[in-house]
Amino acid sequence: MQDMQPNAGKLRDSREKVKEAMACLIRFRWVGRLAFGLYLGLIASLAFSYLAEPSMGKSLFILLSFIGFLGLLWFTSFFYNTFFSIMGGNSEEEHPLMLLFMGMPLYVFVYMRQEKRMKDALKQRLKENELPAVRPLHPGQV
Repeated sequence: MQDMQPNAGKLRDSREKVKEAMACLIRFRWVGRLAFGLYLGLIASLAFSYLAEPSMGKSLFILLSFIGFLGLLWFTSFFYNTFFSIMGGNSEEEHPLMLLFMGMPLYVFVYMRQEKRMKDALKQRLKENELPAVRPLHPGQV
């Protein structure tokens, strides 16, 4: 009877880690999509400002959009690294400077690659611990 209790404790810890990792994945997806929307808005405002007359308001809007995008990019990186620290893996491939310089012009591809890597790690953990698969929907779900 006592031999089963440590396994039950490990299973409970594993479920808690999966739940925390799922929360990080959901936040990563939510913030990543916000960053993508802001990125598209930034590109559109740059194109519009090129065609329109320059003004201080337009320049300030573009600057604030750029700063907001960098902030959201930092948050996605934070949730990505937190996810892998919870899962016990490492995210050595993604250096913050690489994310900054590659992530800006190719943000969609970097985001999709990171999201796929996070999902694969979560599926692997679920498979290892024989837990049922779950599908994240939105941040309020967790």
